[in-house]
Amino acid sequence: MQLAAARGAYVVGTARPGEDDAYLRDLGARDTVDVTGDVPAAMVALRPGGIHAVVHLAGDGLELADLLVPGGRIASTLGLSGDQLDGRAVQVTPVMALPVSRILGRLAADVVYGQLTVPVQRTYALANVPRALADFAAGTRGKLAISVP
Repeated sequence: MQLAAARGAYVVGTARPGEDDAYLRDLGARDTVDVTGDVPAAMVALRPGGIHAVVHLAGDGLELADLLVPGGRIASTLGLSGDQLDGRAVQVTPVMALPVSRILGRLAADVVYGQLTVPVQRTYALANVPRALADFAAGTRGKLAISVP
């Protein structure tokens, strides 16, 4: 979200109303839609001409692909692939973690120079990893960190 907003994108996030909404706006979202409601209908109301790009981190990827303008792009961390698009005139890019030193270095520099923030909700001792995993599964706002001695 921060990277897209920094590059001039009109960013819309999905959030629960209240603190989550404010949190995403602080990270660069211009607008948010209520994640507990009908996200596609809310997006159509907000951007009736369609949207150009989606980052698919949750929800139904095909529903999100239907919100795109022809030629729009969807990046999916949840396994959506081009063969699932059933003739939709959009592009899909499956996203997998690929720790490339050049990209990691650029992201680290962005953090150092204040252009990117990494909100850490809580830090756990190494011995408390099971608790950290349970907290992660319950949902978090921000990152969970493990302190390694």
